Amino acid sequence: MAQCGCTDTRKTVYDYFRHACCRVSRAPIGSSGALVHGDDGASAQFVLEVIGARITGASYACSSCVTLIALCEHLAELAAGKAMEDARRLEPAALLRMHPEIPPSKQDRALLAVAALRAALEKPGRPGTCSTEELKT
Repeated sequence: MAQCGCTDTRKTVYDYFRHACCRVSRAPIGSSGALVHGDDGASAQFVLEVIGARITGASYACSSCVTLIALCEHLAELAAGKAMEDARRLEPAALLRMHPEIPPSKQDRALLAVAALRAALEKPGRPGTCSTEELKT
């Protein structure tokens, strides 16, 4: 059980946000991807710990948006333990299907979170900045 008491197997955005707030953070070790900016100025960046071709840990920094924090927390949880190739297949639409409670006005946060994860997967150790537009292709 997590420190915050999360035991439900189907977590909501609020659960992931609460878990992120309760988690004891440590300095990220690994390769950081580019800082990705959304159309509205929100941003996210992932740091991946990789051994071989497997992600052993994932952490992130992002704008202070409850939905974005929750989605980055969920993606960090999903990516940890995956092969890098499997993590590349994570899609914004799948993330939104897992969180039907996200209103349409915040659904772009899934694109931003996944774009930030992909930036870390594509350019490990080469931090910089990019936009979600650059990563759509």
